Amino acid sequence: MALEPPSDPVARARDLAREQDSERWSALSERIREQARSITRPAEPMLVGTDGDGSRTLVSSRIVTARLRRLLQRQATHAPAAIALVITDERLVEVSVDLVCSFGPDLHLLAEQVRDEIRGALHELAEIEPERVDIRVVDVVDGDPRVV
Repeated sequence: MALEPPSDPVARARDLAREQDSERWSALSERIREQARSITRPAEPMLVGTDGDGSRTLVSSRIVTARLRRLLQRQATHAPAAIALVITDERLVEVSVDLVCSFGPDLHLLAEQVRDEIRGALHELAEIEPERVDIRVVDVVDGDPRVV
């Protein structure tokens, strides 16, 4: 006799709700979709250049955040817990990063290094130069913070 893998309880509940009352299921699923959309923060455009003819080049804040997240996950000494961009009038004004660090490194020195890396990456990406880059160590863990 073959055993079937246990079914997903959420999938079973979804299937049961669909079968019993399709009209209420539609309303419920729409409400869930709306709540999920409200959680996702919309991307903001950031001005990275203008030409003499008046054309403007914009980049999405999601692109910048993803680039910074990849940058900050390269070393086993630290990992980003959160990255926030403050954009005013389509210009990046501030970058705030919450870091989880491993035991051992000098945290002040590490924060300065991370700040310099962020400024370098932004300049390399599109010559973006924010006024402030705030680094906050929110946790210190034993081992690699990328996997702990």
